[in-house]
Amino acid sequence: MKTMIRGVTAFALAGATIAFVPSSPVEPLAPGALRGDIEVVSYGIAVVAADDGPALPVLHVRETFANRADTRWTIELSDIAVSFGDAYPATNPILVNTDASTLPIVVVNRGERRVVDLYFPTPKRIADSESLSMFALTYRVSTPDARYQANAMFGPSKRWPRPEERAPEPGWARRWWANPSYSWAAYRHAPGRLVPRPPTKVEIVRVPRALYEELPSAPLVSECDEW
Repeated sequence: MKTMIRGVTAFALAGATIAFVPSSPVEPLAPGALRGDIEVVSYGIAVVAADDGPALPVLHVRETFANRADTRWTIELSDIAVSFGDAYPATNPILVNTDASTLPIVVVNRGERRVVDLYFPTPKRIADSESLSMFALTYRVSTPDARYQANAMFGPSKRWPRPEERAPEPGWARRWWANPSYSWAAYRHAPGRLVPRPPTKVEIVRVPRALYEELPSAPLVSECDEW
């Protein structure tokens, strides 16, 4: 459900779905490994507020998966990682927005196309797009026969995104997933302890308005010996 409240977009979050991906060796995602297209772009830093918690700056990343001829692609969104440099540990998304019903897993069958918006927590020094010079992204795609990993470096584009490039706008999808391992401001009682409670709604206080694209000179793939 999506409603407009005083210029702030509010969304209800879906509960996480338990899903399992078979274990197998990981191969580099080389050209031709998948029969389809994967596009990745970032619109920069957004600001979100979860329930009644404080506003959080987050990095927006959009991945579009178009499976032309493979039987099935499976992507575990909670394992996608962003790195802001050696001084900061890699981080996983705390919020995901898409139309898939199997979050945090996305399955893309033959002939299907999925658009996924991911939101990553940022270091304190990165509060807006002007303070973000570049970042690295790692994601994995599984088929019934193999698992692939891709690494890419992203930097700010010298052009402004056209309206058709931004469409759909961030917050477009009805389904959201919140990472239960993040230190959310709200807590719930578990047997003998308090644990962070994922939010029931999130507000995009400030939409991202920059454009970050994959750097052509950066290495796009790397070997990975274990999952």
